Amino acid sequence: MTGELTIRDIQIKDLMKLDKFHHEEGELFPLPDLGNKLYFSQKAIAEDSKILGFGFLKLTSEACLILDPKLSKLDRAALIIALIDEMIKELKTMGLDDTHVFLLGPEANRTKEFLEQRFRFVRASGIPMYLSVDGS
Repeated sequence: MTGELTIRDIQIKDLMKLDKFHHEEGELFPLPDLGNKLYFSQKAIAEDSKILGFGFLKLTSEACLILDPKLSKLDRAALIIALIDEMIKELKTMGLDDTHVFLLGPEANRTKEFLEQRFRFVRASGIPMYLSVDGS
């Protein structure tokens, strides 16, 4: 790249290029619903007016559950149900349509199965990563 890079808000005329890139990339994930207000940042990056890519920021949430490890599996399941039921209500109140959870520890696989069966959690694909904007 040798030209001038510019970043701007996505325009309607960009949508065909977005669809083309998505298709050529193998459609590894659904295209974002750009009509959803949770996608609060929708940018196109171009070199000398030729679009090279797109970036989006979506307001979402991360669910964190920390329970007493000495509890029985049955008690832990009951607490998870109660906490997630409450969190779902709060997500709806906030207008959020999803949450992420990262499972760690020796019970991660069993917890994954429980969340899939009880709450219809869906396993995410890709490599989990996060960005801390303050550098910590």
